[in-house]
Amino acid sequence: TRLATAGPGDVLSGIIGAFLARGLPAARAAALAAHVHGQAAKRGFSQGLVSGELPGLVAAFLSRHPGAPHAGEPGPSGP
Repeated sequence: TRLATAGPGDVLSGIIGAFLARGLPAARAAALAAHVHGQAAKRGFSQGLVSGELPGLVAAFLSRHPGAPHAGEPGPSGP
């Protein structure tokens, strides 16, 4: 329910786009973005999370997981 508000889908689209720009295949980018999006949301408030908070939560999550794939590099076997 944390993501059942207006705006988080736009953030998810942006994350997918960022992974595509890094050179990940579309299906991998979408799967990884969904995982990162969900994990970031878990780190936000359980009540009242707004989409404007998600980019910071995503950046914090990715900073703590430096193994995120880059263009041309294989990522972990699963999200």
